[in-house]
Amino acid sequence: MVGTHKSNATTHPGNIVLKSQQKKCTKQEIADDIAKAKAKSIAAKKAAASKHQAVIANIAGLKASVKLEEEVI
Repeated sequence: MVGTHKSNATTHPGNIVLKSQQKKCTKQEIADDIAKAKAKSIAAKKAAASKHQAVIANIAGLKASVKLEEEVI
């Protein structure tokens, strides 16, 4: 006689497959994720541009101070 092992008596055979499946996103969730990614990208570009402008201003200040020192000498 073939019987079921005690631990398998209440186990559903498809649970292994169901647990390994990836959760499906709705169209709204996908649209929200895309919007968040675009906003993050725009914020990163603005931060990089701001940092770039700060570096340019610093270089301009250094050039101006060097020019003043050259005029004094």
